[in-house]
Amino acid sequence: MSLRVLTYNILDGGHGREPLILEVLQTHQPDVIFLQELFSPTLAHDLAQSLDMHYFFARGNSRRHLALLSRLPILENHNYHPSPAIHRAILYAKLAGPFSEPLHVFGVHLAASPFFMMEGWRLWEVKTLLQLVNLLRSEPCLIAGDFNAFSPQDKIVTTQWPRWLRWLLALQGGWLPRRVIQRMLNAGLIDSFRSLHPEESGCTLPPPDPSVRLDYIFVNNSLHTHLQKCVVVHDPPAVLSASDHFPVLAEFHEIPPSDDLQVLPNTFQT
Repeated sequence: MSLRVLTYNILDGGHGREPLILEVLQTHQPDVIFLQELFSPTLAHDLAQSLDMHYFFARGNSRRHLALLSRLPILENHNYHPSPAIHRAILYAKLAGPFSEPLHVFGVHLAASPFFMMEGWRLWEVKTLLQLVNLLRSEPCLIAGDFNAFSPQDKIVTTQWPRWLRWLLALQGGWLPRRVIQRMLNAGLIDSFRSLHPEESGCTLPPPDPSVRLDYIFVNNSLHTHLQKCVVVHDPPAVLSASDHFPVLAEFHEIPPSDDLQVLPNTFQT
């Protein structure tokens, strides 16, 4: 048995690009989909209907909301959006797990901007998120979405950034927002992409030549043992026009009983 999980920031409600977004999702056939930047539940409903999936729409504190689409039955769901602590929302769902235990999932879209003061807001959001995740430490758990933050393991190349962003970086003395992802790692969560690809960039925006990685799929140790694959999605061609982000896709497999089984190392847990 396998499980495919995809996270996708669809850009400003996806208006006018709905067929392209659907084509990307149909091509990869994920079992669980996290969407960011929806403006209303309509698109979540339409996509779920087209893909024959359940869905849950999490309304946030801005006009950009989150949604979960799932082939697995949604056993529980909740939308955490205390204001002003959370800019948008933290989506939570308990899914009928594919590997004998229920799967707990969280979808996020943290406050944007590389301005150093916004990192403080994101840290507050992550503090709230981790309080929820810590309650489920022993059960399979996954957190996915647009974190609007850089990983301390990533090499950042700014030559392709818009001029205003390079000016902001210069005004901040070269400071980049890395503390949020470090906080996730310090909590024992594992960056799925980086754990499998220590040397690849994994950049997710903007197409066609991305220079920044803001989209992540984190897992705890319980689920990491099932992780087999995590990639940035660059196909079909529709993905170049569907959004200003590339999706990230992770694949998990059931582990057959074996005395010779070697578990993937938790390279980046601190």
